[in-house]
Amino acid sequence: MVAQAARGRRNPDGIRPFRAITDLRPVADLIALAFGDELDEAGRRALREMRWLAWVSPLLWLTNQVVPPGEGVLSGFVWVEEGRIVGNASIRPFPPYGSGLPRPGGQGWLIGNVAVHPDYRRRGIGTALMEAAITFARQHGGAWVGLQVRANNEAALRLYRRLGFREEGQVIFLRRPPGAPPEALLTPSRLLRPARSGDQRRIYHLARESWPDGLAWMAPVRPDPYRLDLWERLGDWLSGRRRSWWLWEQGERLLAAVGVEVRRQRRASHRLRLLVAPSVRGQVEATLIAQGLTALTAAPGHPITIRLSHEDQPALELLQGVGFEAVQTLIHMRLPLREIS
Repeated sequence: MVAQAARGRRNPDGIRPFRAITDLRPVADLIALAFGDELDEAGRRALREMRWLAWVSPLLWLTNQVVPPGEGVLSGFVWVEEGRIVGNASIRPFPPYGSGLPRPGGQGWLIGNVAVHPDYRRRGIGTALMEAAITFARQHGGAWVGLQVRANNEAALRLYRRLGFREEGQVIFLRRPPGAPPEALLTPSRLLRPARSGDQRRIYHLARESWPDGLAWMAPVRPDPYRLDLWERLGDWLSGRRRSWWLWEQGERLLAAVGVEVRRQRRASHRLRLLVAPSVRGQVEATLIAQGLTALTAAPGHPITIRLSHEDQPALELLQGVGFEAVQTLIHMRLPLREIS
């Protein structure tokens, strides 16, 4: 009996901090069970990485001892029942410490991988895990806590709204299958010119201008996709991709652009990017889409993907008219922990 009590003290049921040395594999299994077919390729890749990291978990444990709180691998909390992990909520600082990225509104924390085993739902486990993560962020100087949730996950949305999270914006992911009919394509215009290496800074600034403020705090625009220098092109060639941009200008002002990323790998998706300044939204999208699709359909046999914001309704309607389907909508939500300037 004493031995049983001792074991109970070492491994009690209920909530406890995530332990990289023991929890990586069971948490990966829980996420796979909880989200199932909803995981996209990036999600499945993350699960494979988690299971691989489980083999080197002692090294991860040592790393977690010397990094700032939350900077370790999958920091957060788990819920245990009868010695088995049945709930998880991960948390990490954003931007990461030392990243050099701007911090609009102060240091934030992101919550992710919120999962509860189907047999243990509706017992308050998700609420307890979320409250523990929020408390952790507040104790470590967080100004806000953010998360992403699928628009069709009504149970999670109710929970987050009850905890005080507010919707900041939506990101819509679309996909055009390889077999979409070519006759649906638009006719490209001559109003666009190919980008040159000296245009990369202008394209990057247009990307920041066209991305909504409500999304930039959690999904900031990074310069890498817009670099056109020689070293970047060499890297593209080595990684089996080719990127091109076309620009729409009025005088010296760059107001819109379309970019394509052609992938050579057999199962890879081509990527389409649209950048439209708010002042011309709804006026140039057809021209941009026509140019992008003309370039991408020259390399057939691959699906085409694109990411839009909730403000890109004109582009969304046009893309759906040429064979794109919305495959996922993520709602970005934020909970202020102190007044945000």
